[in-house]
Amino acid sequence: MKSLLIVITLVLAYPSYAIDFEKYKYVIITENECENIDAAIEKFEMLREYENLKAPNKQHNKCGIRYDGKLGCISITESSEALEENISFFENDPKWNSIATAMWNDCGVEYFGFERESISFE
Repeated sequence: MKSLLIVITLVLAYPSYAIDFEKYKYVIITENECENIDAAIEKFEMLREYENLKAPNKQHNKCGIRYDGKLGCISITESSEALEENISFFENDPKWNSIATAMWNDCGVEYFGFERESISFE
């Protein structure tokens, strides 16, 4: 009970962490077998920090371990166009490519070779 009260207090005290689903209406869900999930997630966090500093469009990302043991990630943007603009923006960025390639190597994935599906809330 005490833990629940702490969580509720934190959520109410820090509402800026909530995602506005009226604004962010496009979700990408990826999944992949991954040989070294912990290392991949660590690199994904570095990639996320870099994207937050540089991306032309705001994007919320998070990776974790799925129920079946695969690596699973979500990316939430305003639209599919905003996501594609971000991807195009980073395609030729050496630092982004270095981190992304290292993450994909941890999972044994080819360049942009992960399984992906999308959901649009428009």
